[in-house]
Amino acid sequence: MQNPNIDQFQLGRCAAPVIDFVLADSNPNFDDQPDQAVTPRTTDNSNGRFLNFRSRAPKASREPPSYTVSRFACRINVDRNPPHEARIYAAGFDMQRNIFLGVSFLSSFVSVFAMY
Repeated sequence: MQNPNIDQFQLGRCAAPVIDFVLADSNPNFDDQPDQAVTPRTTDNSNGRFLNFRSRAPKASREPPSYTVSRFACRINVDRNPPHEARIYAAGFDMQRNIFLGVSFLSSFVSVFAMY
């Protein structure tokens, strides 16, 4: 259900339709790419949904390409009305945009609260 008072964005690694922005690696050794930390990919048909993270180190000192984005997903909710508070939730999300915390989350959660 959509909320008229909140904008919601979802970031993740896969290009599923429920993901608003896809985090992807790019090859840091290509000389034809600009030296920026985040660059939009121009070769995809995603309407700017892909964000590529690149090293800011000089090209001569860069390591061989490696994958820097691990399993990652977060949801950002921003209030449309002042003071425009933003909240970030990091977790996994399923195709229906429901949060998925994994099977070990509940036992960790219970253990933490059992200490208090």
